[in-house]
Amino acid sequence: MAQRPSQRLGVFLVALFALALLMGPGPGVALINPSGPGDDPLLWGVPKLYLWGLLWCSVQAGVVAAAARWLWKGRDE
Repeated sequence: MAQRPSQRLGVFLVALFALALLMGPGPGVALINPSGPGDDPLLWGVPKLYLWGLLWCSVQAGVVAAAARWLWKGRDE
């Protein structure tokens, strides 16, 4: 049984959102506590942990925007 394109997109977006939920807080300790003396906790003058969280929050926002654009339909549509 073949899935419709909207079903495949929905499965992909759910999987991507679940990955973002797991990866957001995941390696935070390694980013806060660098392992070696040459590891800098900053990237472009911004803490790496902040950038990591911002990246995964933007992935989640992108998933919600894509679902709103292509999957979620109102009653009148």
